[in-house]
Amino acid sequence: MKIEDKVYQHIKEKKISIRELSKQTGIKYTSLYNSMARKDRERMLRAWELVKICKYLDIDPRKL
Repeated sequence: MKIEDKVYQHIKEKKISIRELSKQTGIKYTSLYNSMARKDRERMLRAWELVKICKYLDIDPRKL
């Protein structure tokens, strides 16, 4: 399973929308959507985005 899939799974489990995640992390909505919600993903999460998301979700990025 890709990191983006694992992160998206955490987001869905915590019932957080991509829009809310965007507001809380400062990452553009379109970047998050293209990285996680699109089935034909053309974009991988950047390292700095992953760190911000993990910090907000309170998960350890090393364990993804």
